[in-house]
Amino acid sequence: MAISINQVGYAELTCRSNYTFLTGASHPDELVIQAEHLGLRALALTDSNGLYGVVKAHVAAKNLKIKILIGSEVFFEDFPPLTLLVKNLEGYQNLCRLITEGKRDAPKGGFCLNSNALEGKAAGLFALLRRPQMQFAERAYQWFGGSLRLAVSRHYQAGDEARIKVARLTGAQLSIPLVAINDVHTHLPERQKLQDILVCIREKLTLANSGQKLFPNQERTLKSPGEMLKLFHDLPEALSNTLQVAEACDFSLNQLKYLFPEEDLPAGHTAASYLRECVWKGAKERFGTVSPEIERTLNHELQLIEELNYPGYFLTLHSIVRFARERGILCQGRGSAANSAVCYCLTITSIDPVKMQLLFERFISRERDEPPDIDVDFEHERREEVIQHIYEKYGRDRAAMVCEVITYRERSALRDVAKVFGVVSPPSEWVEEIQGFPRHLSIHSGGFAITQGPIHALVPVEKGSMADRTVVQWDKDDLAAIGILKVDLLSLGMLTALRKTFELVGRHQGKAYSLATLPADDPATYQMIQDADTVGVFQIESRAQMSMLPRLKPNKFYDLVVEVAIVRPGPILGNMVHPYLKRRNEEKLGKPVAYAHPKFESILKRTLGVPIFQEQVMRLAMLAGFSMGEADELRRAMGSRRSHEKFLKLKKRFVDGLIRLEMTQKQSEDVFRQFEGFSEYGFPESHAASFALLTYASSYMKRHHPAAFVVGLLNSQPMGFYAPHTLIEDARRHQVVFFPVDVQASSNDCILVLSEEEWAVRLGFKMIKGLPEKAIQQIERARSTGPFLSLFDFWKRTQLSSADLARLAAADALSSLFPDSTSRRTALWHALALPTGERNLFAEWEPVLDEAPIPSMTAAERVTQDFDTLRASLEAHPISLMRDLLNAQDVVSSQALLRVRAGKKVRVAGMVIVRQRPQTANGLVFATLEDEFG
Repeated sequence: MAISINQVGYAELTCRSNYTFLTGASHPDELVIQAEHLGLRALALTDSNGLYGVVKAHVAAKNLKIKILIGSEVFFEDFPPLTLLVKNLEGYQNLCRLITEGKRDAPKGGFCLNSNALEGKAAGLFALLRRPQMQFAERAYQWFGGSLRLAVSRHYQAGDEARIKVARLTGAQLSIPLVAINDVHTHLPERQKLQDILVCIREKLTLANSGQKLFPNQERTLKSPGEMLKLFHDLPEALSNTLQVAEACDFSLNQLKYLFPEEDLPAGHTAASYLRECVWKGAKERFGTVSPEIERTLNHELQLIEELNYPGYFLTLHSIVRFARERGILCQGRGSAANSAVCYCLTITSIDPVKMQLLFERFISRERDEPPDIDVDFEHERREEVIQHIYEKYGRDRAAMVCEVITYRERSALRDVAKVFGVVSPPSEWVEEIQGFPRHLSIHSGGFAITQGPIHALVPVEKGSMADRTVVQWDKDDLAAIGILKVDLLSLGMLTALRKTFELVGRHQGKAYSLATLPADDPATYQMIQDADTVGVFQIESRAQMSMLPRLKPNKFYDLVVEVAIVRPGPILGNMVHPYLKRRNEEKLGKPVAYAHPKFESILKRTLGVPIFQEQVMRLAMLAGFSMGEADELRRAMGSRRSHEKFLKLKKRFVDGLIRLEMTQKQSEDVFRQFEGFSEYGFPESHAASFALLTYASSYMKRHHPAAFVVGLLNSQPMGFYAPHTLIEDARRHQVVFFPVDVQASSNDCILVLSEEEWAVRLGFKMIKGLPEKAIQQIERARSTGPFLSLFDFWKRTQLSSADLARLAAADALSSLFPDSTSRRTALWHALALPTGERNLFAEWEPVLDEAPIPSMTAAERVTQDFDTLRASLEAHPISLMRDLLNAQDVVSSQALLRVRAGKKVRVAGMVIVRQRPQTANGLVFATLEDEFG
């Protein structure tokens, strides 16, 4: 229904948010809120060549009266850009297809689309043409017919009136209505200065030399209907026509329906029935006998999963994990998914949530109305196999990775704004203003969206920055808001190291280990952990963790769950650490734990009355009268604080609920305050338990199979907290014997070798910096026919280059080729004397060298060269070579520190092996030093 212009009605049909990267200068929610405040009937978000910000606009408008239109300004190689607005679901799908095609054939970040692509894809779309010349309008009319509009704007710029005149003539001749637009780039005029800065960043210009790249004024901002009426008093129909377009656009993102792939379903099964079959089969394998408690738990979870229509999601994860396990790829789920007994039975997770008494609603709840989020860690060296399997199984038209929007932080904002102003220290207000703005698109660490139909019917797809990657234009929060489920396939170096360790122990010692079959509660392992002897193990290897271990003294698995979670910013900010340690010491002395209320005991008993985990917050809320879903809502509200008013209401409800339990107002507020400080950073108990399993597994292997464990770590680099030389030094202090790299004996990887009936480690070629993989293959291939007889024989059979020979000599890997003890300098002298370039007649004769007057290397020179070539030395720790000098200056070694009385000031020296990042609020950086003793 047309609305009279006397009612001053207007809908803005063109608007770029800051998701037209480095162009728009307002967040989508800012634009939506301001548009309603100004009285606009509708706002179209039309970012260039993408739908990056539409979900955020959609979410912002949920509780507002303004209508949001979905659209995009699409650019063509051979035609002026068109602003395309979605009328219905078909139009939305056509727009997604057009954007996907334009992104598919362009380099990363670009767009390349021929106007012929519009053939067959114009249905369901309004098109706004801003260059209304007759030749363009006639062609556009062939595609869009009555859905074409000529867009006119007035920005007090030269040429405005001429363009409007052309538009009126063309519109009259072709019967194409005109619509007024303001080409919005900001929600407030004051943002124009920031918009100028963004354009300069995009164009790599300074403000001083920006020329005509910038807008001449701040008119491209949201304007009220009254302001637009003043601008277009001579064209009132151009305003009323915007309302007609807005009324005809009857599409909302709520109309999108996500469906799971179902091609793997056996005949006669629905997704729900097949999921139940897989779960009950898995339950028998996991539990043996399914107890009534387990049966109740599984039925409760399955009922909720079916009610929320998630069976296909769980089956998809089950299929991916099954593929990994069949390939021998170590994996395990973590995060809130570990709260689910269904995930445990499907072997997605490794923690028994029934035994651990974990809360399923932390994972899925009716009230939250969000899809579940399952994170699965895979070996970091083999995750790519899983990713490519998904692309191969579902095709790139049905599977794509989730994007991550890279936003400005303080450092990047300071750098880019400084360039625009041409100074080192730019005005701080603009540095602050730009923080949080999107800068460019990247790839989520492991998120995958998988669909039953074409994924580009739901969201546009484009190339990723990595090879063989395609990504959707929405991030994980956008997908969750629309109900599109993703799977998170993450990588974890420790899984790689453990798998390699298990294989080594199985191959050389005949012991079969897995995460599920490791001996539990091993006293020797826990003693090692209590001694903080944890270099190289998972999660508890930092100095902060090491300092906590002797105080907490873990002696059972749940202690590790607490340990993993408690040395975190949240519990520290919430003042949980010292009360917990105090109560743990009191427990050992037989003192009972005091609880604020008797009903708190069942919730907080395992953590001695101190709330440490997010699930405990939820259970306390349920005591206060919250449902499970409402309790999770409270947890999330405490973390985000997006709505202060909502947060205060939930707090009052919580406090009032505890008062009904006969607690005082002060006691109730104290309870709330206690966990309020850590809620944003606190661990879910399920996540801590998943990590604790890897902590125990890595600790067990370090304690009982130290040689195999250090080989697993070295062969999985780069990973972990410590560099290879620290891992080697630590293993040597545990009596692990190491042998150097040797062309006669080494492999690419480090290997286990028997030495005096003990397993020792032979360093591998991969330890040598810069030695190409091709050279390593040449050595191993040549050695397969027999040992090398001399350096000349080695050179003839391997055909290595002079550079590769020099690398081997510098790493002392050629010494076994000389009958007498020879320094690496002499080996290098001989290696460099070999013929270079193409082989010739003289290459068959070994060169005869005079004895070279090469001085022997000192110990310091050898150790230095070891670190230069191998990043480690088997001869000595660098600090040991300085010990006499340090002793003369009263510098205390790490070994002697154990005998120094508390409170005494000392001087220490060591290699800096870890620097804490980021620094503390006071600008402090904690550094970990290492000497020859530890």
